Amino acid sequence: MDFLSKKQEFIFRNSKDAIVRVHVMQVGSTPYDIWIEGKMKKYRDCVTLLEKALVDFDRSDLPPIIVVANKKIETGGISSYNHVDDVIYFNSFYHTQERIDHVIDEGTFAAQDLSGIIRHELGHKLHWDAVKRFYRAHKSKYNNIEEAKHDLDAPVGELCSKSIQSR
Repeated sequence: MDFLSKKQEFIFRNSKDAIVRVHVMQVGSTPYDIWIEGKMKKYRDCVTLLEKALVDFDRSDLPPIIVVANKKIETGGISSYNHVDDVIYFNSFYHTQERIDHVIDEGTFAAQDLSGIIRHELGHKLHWDAVKRFYRAHKSKYNNIEEAKHDLDAPVGELCSKSIQSR
């Protein structure tokens, strides 16, 4: 596996609200924008799994994918979209198909494979892209993007509440 000399630092808050810094290097031997935290086999295996899962996606629709150590993510989750950096964080714990299958077989995901999990994260990206467009179009009305997101999401929240109440 070829690693480019290109390195970058990403800073994010994990599920326990701790600030996490990861220093990653870009993988050069792949057509996708994948960055990894280490050169160990589990990171290389993650890249291989991701490459297989990403075949059916348009590369221009994909944000960078950052493979991060499980202990830094803290959720045990497979992946997470970060709208601030516009990246998908992928948990290095899930470096084998068996580990991914085990989580999917638990039945907590609608996704049936890693491609479905990536598609789910892209759904979050599309949502945040819509929020950003809404915010830019109505910037004078809002102090920040979170206020715009609240207003954009409000009709969906109301619909969900009504649906739950009608049961």
